[in-house]
Amino acid sequence: MKKIISLLIILSLAIIFGACPPLEEDDEILAGETITFDEPFPLDVYKWFEILDSIGKERKYVKLDLSKGTYVEGNEAGGLIKVTAVAGVDYAFDPFPAASSGKNYIVSIILPAETQMISHAVEDSAIIDNEEDITKAKESSAFRFFTSLRSVRADNVTLIGNFAFADCKNLNEVIFPRVGHMVSQSELEGNGYRVDIGKYAFMGCAGLKDVKFNSAAVIGEAAFKECTGLSNIDFPEVWMIENNAFEGCAKLTNVFFEKASKIGVKAFKDCTSLKKAEFNVKPERFTSGTPLLISGDPVYDSVIFYPSVFSGCKAFGVLNVRRAWNVYFSENVLAHTSSAIEIYLFDEPISGTTSFGHPQNALFLGDTLPATSLNKVEFFVPVDEGKIQKNAAPNNIKEHIQSRYKVGVGADGIDKRIDVSVFVRPL
Repeated sequence: MKKIISLLIILSLAIIFGACPPLEEDDEILAGETITFDEPFPLDVYKWFEILDSIGKERKYVKLDLSKGTYVEGNEAGGLIKVTAVAGVDYAFDPFPAASSGKNYIVSIILPAETQMISHAVEDSAIIDNEEDITKAKESSAFRFFTSLRSVRADNVTLIGNFAFADCKNLNEVIFPRVGHMVSQSELEGNGYRVDIGKYAFMGCAGLKDVKFNSAAVIGEAAFKECTGLSNIDFPEVWMIENNAFEGCAKLTNVFFEKASKIGVKAFKDCTSLKKAEFNVKPERFTSGTPLLISGDPVYDSVIFYPSVFSGCKAFGVLNVRRAWNVYFSENVLAHTSSAIEIYLFDEPISGTTSFGHPQNALFLGDTLPATSLNKVEFFVPVDEGKIQKNAAPNNIKEHIQSRYKVGVGADGIDKRIDVSVFVRPL
């Protein structure tokens, strides 16, 4: 313990008196030498500080390969540590956020092969609801002070902790092929789902352009918020997108989700270039006559849009949810978007068929709709597409949609005059 305290004192002094490297051109930074370890080595807090201290003294940009680092029994302070709070996860890489010396020279890093988790903050339940809370939380983010970091790789990581890479503004490549988990029905029904990409995990990573997570099932709150350079995303297994997940991603133009069925509050708010969003959830996921529930909400067979999902998406023009069994819209889902929107929809109107209701708010197009905003909405409904709408008369579909999908109401209580059309046709 005395050794750890001494190290902490040294690190504190390094933070106070340490100098940051001068700004250099990208070519010089990316040409940094590679530091590798040919044989397995113990990566405890002491070895981690030794590596950082050596890098700091050399004052040269480096590419760091820690893939052969191994756990040291009893190590809980930094490097590769043992995790006890998360079922199925044994080891986490925790770069010790308080340490600054040397981190600002690391251009890329390959984490130890044993690493299953980035930091240990996934289970943190602290409420983050204002800028002051966020600022404080950033101080404990795993990759704090990695100001030159461009690339990170971890082949066996399944969980990324809260704030793990927050404000790593130069980060442009993340390789985590195994992040995610297979969610069983019992997990969902018990509301025991696990966030794979933690809260605010990549918030402010302006350098990220493309992200692909093949196995991630749950994207945490504000995980990619203000990733202003992000233009392509690929999440084939994600079924839940939590609040503010992609808020402010100004370069996203099109998004496609194969399985996402629960889209949180302001999930794509202020994605000002977003033109089209498609959610391909299929009725076949309807299980044994009853929907799968999370906190009373049906998932997989229905798409649920929580308040203000696309609010402020000025270029937004197409929402395609035509394979969903039902679509639930909350208030202001499409508020303050473009002047005209096409909604491709499958909606269940057939008498006698199991239905989960349509609790969409009357103001899902927005509670205030100025003249320069939304004034035309077109619904397109498929007919005779396999089992979809096989026996439904087009007139019944039109009547059903027009009665259930309403437009905004002004402050004076009068319905807004928006051109709402319904087209029934094969798609």
